[in-house]
Amino acid sequence: MIAGHKYLWLALAGLLLVSGIATGANLRSQITTAEVTIYIDHTTLVSISAAKDPNTSYSMEKLNELLALSGLEYQIEYLPWTRALREVETNPRSFIYQILRTPERENNYYWLMPASVAERIALYSSNGLATDDVMLDIKAGEFSAACYLESAQCTMLEQIGFPKDNIVVIPSQSLTAEEKLLLQARVDFILAFPSVIQHNLTVLGEDASKVTKHISFDMPPDYLAASKQVDPNLLEAMRNAVKRLAESDPNTP
Repeated sequence: MIAGHKYLWLALAGLLLVSGIATGANLRSQITTAEVTIYIDHTTLVSISAAKDPNTSYSMEKLNELLALSGLEYQIEYLPWTRALREVETNPRSFIYQILRTPERENNYYWLMPASVAERIALYSSNGLATDDVMLDIKAGEFSAACYLESAQCTMLEQIGFPKDNIVVIPSQSLTAEEKLLLQARVDFILAFPSVIQHNLTVLGEDASKVTKHISFDMPPDYLAASKQVDPNLLEAMRNAVKRLAESDPNTP
């Protein structure tokens, strides 16, 4: 009898264990079904808190409104840009925010909503750069420039006319890496938004008078986008939220 009870309790324990595992799996499945991750470049935190860039603040407000309308449980992760690009390609339950819509990227993503209004970006050098015709000298290979790996700025520098061998690609996206190279005269130019370069120079203890702005260029707006591997149900939910946001706010880009 004792042995019989022992085996009976073991059998019951086994059933409870299996039941618990199944219940836990179902619960995790429900949580996962409701969860979506939004990847954003980690420099955005600086633009919001320190630089207080109004364009970035506006785009984050729009994202919060959109996510509320979607009804989805979500988390936002601020990552170095190259990692954010990798994560959104491999995580079907994710989206990426503030990504530039370029011809090179057009067919790789679903483009859901402009994150901000278009902004002008400028070509900066350190003071004292001697040139009679900056664009002519750039195309002649007289000058170098820097950009972050896999950023739209790298493509744009080539389009401006910098030879590929004259572009220094920075593998890790620290907040002030480009400005450091410029001030140390290791490169001649960088592309930057005025509010961002001013903030980064302040972080380095330098004054904005240390750099010279040469030419400004129109930039396409940032977007909320998803890779082609995204979960179709999440994609549909976000598309519906975009429509509802546009209906509720006619000022939405």
